[in-house]
Amino acid sequence: MLKMHEESLLSADNSASIFNLLSTLPSKVDDVEALLEAMGEVGASVTDVIIEDNRRRQVRICTYCVERFHSG
Repeated sequence: MLKMHEESLLSADNSASIFNLLSTLPSKVDDVEALLEAMGEVGASVTDVIIEDNRRRQVRICTYCVERFHSG
């Protein structure tokens, strides 16, 4: 869904616009074949290593934020 609406997401100019766009994406999918095609294109470039690296990075960021919040 993100790939199908990439242009709209990139043109969003603030966090509220991005949030609104993301929250309405599922209701905007009206072409299942296009969705499956986009999944195939994106899925080929996403590997388990990329997912694990991003997960670790997000955990570090969250841990840092929590520690800062509690120390502050």
